[in-house]
Amino acid sequence: MFRRMKQNLAEKVGRATVTTSLPAEVDKGIKQVEVWKKRHGEMHKDYEAVRRISNPSKHDDVANLISKLGANLAGTEAATGKAGSTDASTGTWAGIVANNIQRATDLERACTKMEQKVAELIQKEWGATMKEFDKKNLKEMQDCITAVNRTRLDKDGTASALQSKDTASRRERSTAAEATYNAQIEAARALFATIPTLEAEQAANLLATVNKHGGIYGEAAPASM
Repeated sequence: MFRRMKQNLAEKVGRATVTTSLPAEVDKGIKQVEVWKKRHGEMHKDYEAVRRISNPSKHDDVANLISKLGANLAGTEAATGKAGSTDASTGTWAGIVANNIQRATDLERACTKMEQKVAELIQKEWGATMKEFDKKNLKEMQDCITAVNRTRLDKDGTASALQSKDTASRRERSTAAEATYNAQIEAARALFATIPTLEAEQAANLLATVNKHGGIYGEAAPASM
């Protein structure tokens, strides 16, 4: 462990004499796992944000203000005795506008409730699948990445020590560390090779769940998401 820490520190300060680059497919797999981790975290937050929406806009406030303004303007007619005055006409118009805004607000609120319902249904069904994926598949890949990094540091640390002083014991440790690293790389290759299949399964599960509840909007989700 000490040699691993020493190697890690040497790499951070740019003084490492040996640094092994990961195979391209393993490096790509590691980056994909990070994308999954970030994406799933954002999706959980997005679902929760939709669920918590209760007042989608300030239209209610606007409608109330215009309605109040319209009533005051319309009252000018009675106060001045000027039937058909500009103020009275404006007051009538303001009342109509306020009514239309209120209708739009009611429609917006109804749509928001639909969105909340859809989000809750999708989160309940597909979210459970996603959590299971995170608990099993994603964790397995993260553990694999940890092992790759650990064995790579061991390999480079022992190789660096061998460079500085060639002894039988150091050669033995270096050979053993390299073999362990190579075995871990092969395990990572095999595990990351399943990523395309897992991604396809995730997309299919999400699409099926969205289409199942698409009737709330009157249409299904597009074939490609």
